[in-house]
Amino acid sequence: MTRDKAILSDASLASTVARFIDYFNAACMAYLDLLFAPPCVFILDTETHVFERYSDAVDFSVLKKLVGITL
Repeated sequence: MTRDKAILSDASLASTVARFIDYFNAACMAYLDLLFAPPCVFILDTETHVFERYSDAVDFSVLKKLVGITL
């Protein structure tokens, strides 16, 4: 089994959330894209933001500057 298939093989909620946190903390965009079915949609208050992929929605360089950490 490839790593990509292994990532998606356990679809339990707890496993998915744990993988998301791990991949987000590692800034691993390719695997974050595997967890999110396109399109990636964020609804903030009354605004809807639609992105082709999760990786199009998140800019880790901006996040690093905001929180002053190195990923």
